[in-house]
Amino acid sequence: MRSRGLPWEYQHKTWARVTGQSPEQLHAAAKGRPGCLRAIAAVAVNTQEAPKFTLGQRMTVPVSHTVSAVLKVKGGHWPSSQRFLKYQAIMVEQDDVEIVVTNTVNPASFLSGSMGEPVIHECLEAIEATCSSCLDLKDTLLENTETWSTDGSSCVISGRHAGYVVTMSREVIESGPLPTNTSARKAEITA
Repeated sequence: MRSRGLPWEYQHKTWARVTGQSPEQLHAAAKGRPGCLRAIAAVAVNTQEAPKFTLGQRMTVPVSHTVSAVLKVKGGHWPSSQRFLKYQAIMVEQDDVEIVVTNTVNPASFLSGSMGEPVIHECLEAIEATCSSCLDLKDTLLENTETWSTDGSSCVISGRHAGYVVTMSREVIESGPLPTNTSARKAEITA
């Protein structure tokens, strides 16, 4: 249905349009993640920057990934706890932001020349398949097992010291010193 040469969608504003473009980049940790997890970071960054363009109006954010479900189910596993709380505050707790899953295709994806089959995936399954180290390794507790804890530390008190410890509830299984040039992160990994 056209009148005066303009498409119906244009006259009635039923199509999505870009209201602004943020120059912000994703942080280095998010750039190395699978697409579904990058989408969470991108939505958080853009939603945080959007009030500059929307002047505080209610926003609908169309996303091709189920970012809300991924954040609720798997969000605490990959980003740091500080970043997870930030994402949660930006996307879940804000009343003026609505995240909508859409099937709109990015026109830049057609530049490769080959159309191929449309990629349809379940975000949670894709993340599980991409990020799990072993397919048979799951986050399920085993019954009647011992719980071991590890810790590594590096500090500067009357000289530089580093060490690690492996414990079981009230008993030390193994502990030892590490070279003095060991960082706190390396001590954690060693433990």
